[in-house]
Amino acid sequence: MKQIKISYVLGSLLIMVIVLTEMTVADIGLKGKKIIIDAGHGPDLGAVGLYGLTERELNLKVAKYLSQYLTDAGATVVMTREDDSGPYSGRTVAAHSLAARVKMATEEKCDLFLSIHHNANAQADRSVNQIEVFYNIYDFGPSKDAAQYIYDSLVNELHIPKGYPTVMPAEYYVLRKAVGYPAVLGEAAFIINPQAELLLRTEEYQQKEAKAYFEGIKRYFDAGILTITKLQPADGEILTDTALPRISAELTEEKGGPGIDIDSIQVKLDEKPVSFQLRGNKINYIPEKPLTNGEHTITIDARNKKGNAAMTAKSTFLVQLPPEQIEVKVEPKQIPPDGNADVLITAMVKDKHNNPIGDGVLVTFLADNRYFGKALTHQGNARIYYPGKPFMTTTPIVAKTQSKTDITTLESNLDSLGMIIGTVKTRTGTPIPNATIKLVENAIGTTNSDGWFYISELGAGEYPLSIESNGYISTTKLVQVKPATCTKLLITLDPVADGVFHNKLFIIDPAYGGAQSGAVGPSGLSAAQVNLKVGLELQQLLRQAGANVIMTRTDNTSLLSDQEKAVLDATTDNDLFLIINFGRAVDSTQNYMAIYHYPGQRISLSKHILDSLQKKFGYPFIPYIGQYGKDGLIDNSDYLIVQSYGIRIEPSLISNPEEETRLKNESYLREIAQAIYDGLLAYYKEQLK
Repeated sequence: MKQIKISYVLGSLLIMVIVLTEMTVADIGLKGKKIIIDAGHGPDLGAVGLYGLTERELNLKVAKYLSQYLTDAGATVVMTREDDSGPYSGRTVAAHSLAARVKMATEEKCDLFLSIHHNANAQADRSVNQIEVFYNIYDFGPSKDAAQYIYDSLVNELHIPKGYPTVMPAEYYVLRKAVGYPAVLGEAAFIINPQAELLLRTEEYQQKEAKAYFEGIKRYFDAGILTITKLQPADGEILTDTALPRISAELTEEKGGPGIDIDSIQVKLDEKPVSFQLRGNKINYIPEKPLTNGEHTITIDARNKKGNAAMTAKSTFLVQLPPEQIEVKVEPKQIPPDGNADVLITAMVKDKHNNPIGDGVLVTFLADNRYFGKALTHQGNARIYYPGKPFMTTTPIVAKTQSKTDITTLESNLDSLGMIIGTVKTRTGTPIPNATIKLVENAIGTTNSDGWFYISELGAGEYPLSIESNGYISTTKLVQVKPATCTKLLITLDPVADGVFHNKLFIIDPAYGGAQSGAVGPSGLSAAQVNLKVGLELQQLLRQAGANVIMTRTDNTSLLSDQEKAVLDATTDNDLFLIINFGRAVDSTQNYMAIYHYPGQRISLSKHILDSLQKKFGYPFIPYIGQYGKDGLIDNSDYLIVQSYGIRIEPSLISNPEEETRLKNESYLREIAQAIYDGLLAYYKEQLK
């Protein structure tokens, strides 16, 4: 077998490639591919046209025509349903229709999953007719590639406008639950549009649509499918003998394919790109330095020369080397002789590479050669608290793990000085970590994960001690310190707002920014500016109450695209995605407020915020009453593209001259943020009842 060696620099990475002239490959094109066609809906009707055409029946008709075209071209087609009863038709009807569709695609190990739909919108706007194609929000590789081929084909063949400039990531169940195969959902037309419905009723048009899908799918597979296999170390593997594993994988390209785009190959270790060797179709990489103990993730991405991406190969493995060294420390090192101090003993355990050992290694502790406790390592540390009641002035402290031992001493000799040792907790006894400790207004440290702190070598006297922590009401105590004595404290903090925001994560999206100004007031104030200021004020209020907050932007330059916002929402376990956007009206005398939400979702939450804004400012609600909205709460399915179940708050209209003037006042913006905060607070308090 002939070899050709090539070395070159890609960015800052040196890549060596040895190209082999022969490779075992599969066939290119549709032949032999397994495709799942999902006729959306069933047993439910789905959307219904003005003249009674149901999405359930239309989706199935198009799916059957497409199935025939694909089968004739050599593909193997599996339909998620053959009639109106739903998935697994003829065998058993699944209780969870969407989960059944995903289960079928997973079991069949398909090469492509396509869900066929015909659209409607929350506003029931029958004038709209456009094409929209969505892909798995977690897969910007094959799912996006297949979606783009299908989108282009639908637009070119059906001559219907694009709904969005490009294909969009989405969190539809059948997309987000897809693992190991490309997943696409198509909306080829709006069934609620009367003119579109009349066409969609005809067999000729149904066949035309199916043919457009077929052409897109065919072009995707004709461009060649690249796969990444044999990734090592395997997912879940535990390495106990090396921290320098050989990481390897193979690229397999189809027979007749365009070839591998070498420049597209990217290998990441723990999310960071690394250099690698490519020998023909084999990827090899050995870390430059020993890996730390714990979890590590390797991901590999690649494309062929037609641009088709391989499904990302990912493996998470564990490095767990045995202990080789141990170091024990005492805090504080010196204590008063009264024996009232609880001392923190910490043992740092490391492997032969001087890296902290993995979690769960047992360490035992002795004082004056007597066993007093044990602990398991976490991030290399094992710790235990020892009541500092010395038998002598110097107490030897020993830590042991397996065959490794270390010793230090605890000194009881602060005869003329005193100290403070304390623990900060909630009233239910939960430790509060990272609380700021201030002595005489000077910050001197923070509590550890147990809420524990100490202040040593203090002269006799009375000291003001302050404790502050986000989400809690600060407190100050006068503490009496005596010579040769440890003053022991248990400090409790009460939560802000009853703790309803603790452990909650909010994403705040101040709409627009950069070149996009949003609505602009009569004198030039932009919604983008106001949205950001209110968002930042709300962020501060929520953080002070103990919430975590992610801002989609904190200035006018660092902007996320709609796609990036969708991914952010999908990949974070957040409690609410909240868009702030001051609107406009054609009539500049109008000033109203509204909240837009995904249909059927966040209604109670939205109402609480709207009530709070209305109570504070008294502006009327948006003048709209109908099937999809009233009293300022408006259904809006468009926001699925940015987030599934978030809300968009429109506190007022910047197009109103008087309102624009008010919006230039910083204190007014703080009042708006406070009103939104109060609405959130009222809602989450209600959830506790």
